[in-house]
Amino acid sequence: DKVVDLIEFVPDAVPATGNTARNSRDQEGRGFELEAQWQPLESVQLSANYAYQNSEDSSTGDRIPDAPEQQFFFDARWRFQPDWLLDVGLNTVHGRKRAAGDTREDVDDYTLVNMTLRRKRIARHWQLAGSVRNLFDVDVREPSPAAIADDYPRARRSVYAELRYMTGGGY
Repeated sequence: DKVVDLIEFVPDAVPATGNTARNSRDQEGRGFELEAQWQPLESVQLSANYAYQNSEDSSTGDRIPDAPEQQFFFDARWRFQPDWLLDVGLNTVHGRKRAAGDTREDVDDYTLVNMTLRRKRIARHWQLAGSVRNLFDVDVREPSPAAIADDYPRARRSVYAELRYMTGGGY
């Protein structure tokens, strides 16, 4: 696929006055995505998704910066008792290159694991959940402009509790 006249913020002609959104370049990309779901048992559901992309600036041939070349997601849900659900998800991101002229090393790949334990039908309509995101406390960074030296940090390990009042019966 091809994108024509992509809008980007580009430096103004007068130095130090800022950036302006302009139609600045064309981009061409190729890729694919695969998704699968499988329920090997009534109590177990597995889902997976894989995406690959390679996008380039049409005029320079440079790879588009900051976009991951590959992403993989896996989710396993296990209903081990009628009102209990354990959900474990894994998300991995690979191949984020820097912009041309950015002298920093490429952004690190990462794999995150999240886990949620959920109990429904507590006093008929209540549901309680506890989650741990970034279970293994991975230092994850998202790409930033070169002026921000160490990129944007994502949350380290974090713990959440959730209490819901449900009018329906689903998870």
